[in-house]
Amino acid sequence: MAWLVVGLVPSVVAANEFDEFQKARSAYEVASYELSAKLFGALVGGEVPRLQNRSLVLESLKYLGASLLFMGETGRAENTFERLLRMEIDYVLDPLAFPQEVQVAFARVKGRLQSALVEKRQAEQEREQAREAAVVHERERARARQARLLKLASTTRIEEQRSRLVAMVPFGAGQFQNGDKELGFLLAASQVVALGVSITGYVLYEQLRAEARLASPLDNTSLEENESKEDLYRNTNRISMVVFAALAIAGVVDAQLRFQPTRVTERPRNIDPELRKTPPLEVGLDGIRVRF
Repeated sequence: MAWLVVGLVPSVVAANEFDEFQKARSAYEVASYELSAKLFGALVGGEVPRLQNRSLVLESLKYLGASLLFMGETGRAENTFERLLRMEIDYVLDPLAFPQEVQVAFARVKGRLQSALVEKRQAEQEREQAREAAVVHERERARARQARLLKLASTTRIEEQRSRLVAMVPFGAGQFQNGDKELGFLLAASQVVALGVSITGYVLYEQLRAEARLASPLDNTSLEENESKEDLYRNTNRISMVVFAALAIAGVVDAQLRFQPTRVTERPRNIDPELRKTPPLEVGLDGIRVRF
């Protein structure tokens, strides 16, 4: 008996709803619009319709809107049509059952809602595109940050303090300290050559003078020959020394002009391959974030 009662309750409720709907529609069909508006309003006029059948709710809203329109309450009628269309945007009025006035009002409300729906969808699409662009931008920023971090992590920076005294030393010492190895090698080699030629000239000159002191004073040819060689060796010594001094001074001046108090060098460091992977992005309600 209990199951029988439970099974019959929905049928009784549905029958009562349909009877009430038919009663309101009968009032509409005899052009008693105030009564039909009152009856349909009792069925679906509140925020929560008293009817439970969706089809009856849609039909009741349709007739209620038409009744209100015939009563001259255009605003309330359009609001009622809007409620109907929000439940089913593709709803179509029967052109034979409703006059042109109702058709025009219904089409006006439907066009407004469809335009709003199109604008809403367009806005949602723009938000989605903006969200995707933000994801791409954040991904690029994450990659750039990771590249900077990897660069910092993969190199060791060594800061070396430099000395003004070293820059005063010839043979390209200042250039080597400043990191200009090519110029340092050039100055060192040229100064070594110039100094070596000067020393060689001096040694030969002194050796020739010692031989001249032991030679016979009567040998004029030997004396003239020695004097000529002495002049050559002496001039070679002097010119080479001048060249050496000029190169040394030029090297010291260049080292002082381009002197930098510190020198920073970078050395490679081994990095775990796992750290080189790009971290994934997470998109949540609170925005976009990088997950490590």
